[in-house]
Amino acid sequence: MIVIGWDRGTPGDRRIALKARFRVGSSWVLAIDFGTSNTAAAHVNDLTGRVEAVPLTHTSELMTSSVYVGGQGHVTVGDVALNQSVVDPSGLVREPKRMLSAGQSAFQVRDSEISADVALAGVYRVVLDRAVPHHQGNIPSGLILTHPEGWSPSQVGVVRRAAERLGFPAHRIRTVSEPVAAACYYAQVDAVRAGERVAVFDFGAGTLDVAVLECDPAGVFQVVAAHGDNALGGRNLDAAIRRWVEDELGERDQGLLASLRQDATLRDRWALDDSIRKAKELLSESATASIDIHCSGRRATVLLNREQLETLIDKEIERAAALTESVLRSSGGTAVTAIYLTGGSSRIPLVHRRLQSLGRIATLDDPKLVVAKGAHVAAVEVPVVSPSGSSLPHTAAPAPVLWADRTTSQVSPASRDRRRKLLWAAALVAMTFAAGGGFVAYRYVTRPPAPIKATSLNDVLAAIPPALEGIKNGCREVDEGSRTVTVECGVDLKAPFLAGLTIGDPGRQARLRFEVNSTTAKYLGSLWKTEPTVYWTGRPDKSVVVMVRKPTDGTRVSDTGSANPDTGLICETHDIAFKDVPSALEFLQRSGLL
Repeated sequence: MIVIGWDRGTPGDRRIALKARFRVGSSWVLAIDFGTSNTAAAHVNDLTGRVEAVPLTHTSELMTSSVYVGGQGHVTVGDVALNQSVVDPSGLVREPKRMLSAGQSAFQVRDSEISADVALAGVYRVVLDRAVPHHQGNIPSGLILTHPEGWSPSQVGVVRRAAERLGFPAHRIRTVSEPVAAACYYAQVDAVRAGERVAVFDFGAGTLDVAVLECDPAGVFQVVAAHGDNALGGRNLDAAIRRWVEDELGERDQGLLASLRQDATLRDRWALDDSIRKAKELLSESATASIDIHCSGRRATVLLNREQLETLIDKEIERAAALTESVLRSSGGTAVTAIYLTGGSSRIPLVHRRLQSLGRIATLDDPKLVVAKGAHVAAVEVPVVSPSGSSLPHTAAPAPVLWADRTTSQVSPASRDRRRKLLWAAALVAMTFAAGGGFVAYRYVTRPPAPIKATSLNDVLAAIPPALEGIKNGCREVDEGSRTVTVECGVDLKAPFLAGLTIGDPGRQARLRFEVNSTTAKYLGSLWKTEPTVYWTGRPDKSVVVMVRKPTDGTRVSDTGSANPDTGLICETHDIAFKDVPSALEFLQRSGLL
């Protein structure tokens, strides 16, 4: 349960403020896909080293996206929210994402409103609660959050503010559009070469989104066309089945039908909705499925077969296919190499058949988890360009290229060396068999370099540049909820490396915070490069990345840092206000951080 307290301000300004805030500092990253009906999340499993879905309930990797606000400001999400709303439906926000997509920035709860970012923060908080135990209780160093491609900057801003409410600073939050995330996930196993295009067909419970993306020579996906229908999704298919169920009851049990329409409780209606949804999903694999109806002590079961289902949903699927064809045409007519399917409703066989005439259909893994996993894959790589030049960045992983598809120029020296060793191994096996010998096993393993991570105060102090030697006596270890040691050092604004660069009270307690973790440094470096409000730079001879957040109102710079993946050294300023961006960069030069 998440406890949220009402801010009893003026009647026109009642808001909800999240009490607890996370402290950030560990070296793993969490991706969260907030969906219309369900939310999913992904992380790298510490044991397997693979991107995997996070179990969000005792029985599933998905969690209902619903939010319930109690009378005293207690907020719950998921199945608990649905359960509590049975007694008090006025406290339920059933589908926050659908309302946010419709342009609502706040949701009506009884006689007050809850801001969208507070509701969304409740969802994110529960996901964090489920994920953190998988990493020995350590909080992630960053969040990757998905959103529809068609969302405006203000709508994406709601997502970011929700994460900030949990204590994550803006520079540790990254956003990825859903089609880009899906494309990145599929591209891991379905190679996409430079100049090729793919389409993403995201058919969820509440919406349909279609996008065409092109892979550029750097392996970066660029969205070239996108469109969606917020009034078409799995719920429409469920409604068609619901009408069929009522027609069946009209012929078999009119008393139950009347009771269902007039006397059904909220729990009865949800039970029927759940039975319809499960039958629809089952018919993707089975020829028939049963639907249970019970209300006021009466009960009935009806059987639905796949042929009947396809007749019922034919118009909606045709609508989805028409939208897909329209987006493909608007992209310029270049054929796509594949249409990647994601979203629970994309499993339906009729969907596959209708889309086959438009391109090769590709499916992978559970379609409800593709976006969450793909967001994690995308977030640690390079930026993706949106056709509208939207103010918030998207990212994508370089598409892998199979050996059979590589040209000589595409194969790196390391790859050629590895191939030579494998060919020698194959030759050794062949010669052994030719000589009548037994089987010879040859295993070639390339181990990635071990991450650099400080585990003591002295380790961190040793990594601080000589230009900052004078501050080491004022350093102390601080608890950031991480397995990595974080050290905070008080600094004098009159010190040589700061003199003349700052504004404000020279006597205030300015601080520098240091950490040594090459994994986190790499993540922060890739994140800062895509932030629209961040000035970043590097030097040809160094991989260090600098973050200087540019003030939007022309005032002082108060957010500066550096991350060096080679040494693992990370530095962030606290309570230090620089005059401008050049002054912040001058500080980094003087201090030896850049």
